[in-house]
Amino acid sequence: MLFSQSALKRIFTGTLVAFVMATAAASAQSTLNEDGKRTKQYRAKSIIYSASPSAMTIEKKFSSSVEINVASGVRSFYFRNDFGGDKKANTSAQVALSGQSAGFAVYDYAGTRLVEYTNGRNTGPAALFEIKSPNGLTRIRWFFGTQDIVSIVESYGMDGALAYSETTYYAPQ
Repeated sequence: MLFSQSALKRIFTGTLVAFVMATAAASAQSTLNEDGKRTKQYRAKSIIYSASPSAMTIEKKFSSSVEINVASGVRSFYFRNDFGGDKKANTSAQVALSGQSAGFAVYDYAGTRLVEYTNGRNTGPAALFEIKSPNGLTRIRWFFGTQDIVSIVESYGMDGALAYSETTYYAPQ
């Protein structure tokens, strides 16, 4: 193994802090917050760590078309992720923010909902989700900066060890 699990955890925590600092300066005048509906093109890069069956880290680059809809205090972001090649690899995700509430769902290439989380917390520039299950804990965080968007997924086993981490950075094209 190239890095120990604790070293990888520190790397991902450092990455998280860097992304949070880069995106936390959300502005009310941001194109991500202005009323109306628009679509923006993004370049995206994911760094994915999986501890099972053996620890490995991979990087994926893809394009994403993001439909941003802001009206009556509700912001929604609909991501259409295109990984190129096989269309069955493509996914979409939707994040909705209203008041202090947030919702999040992921769909496969055919539009079938794979997962949905409705009990998220909207903190303004971020949407936070924490899902406890018999298998452990998953934390999902979305950070909406003035132009850039970051999503972070971390799953921990019952022993508290990091089992999976995915950090995706969306930059406008």
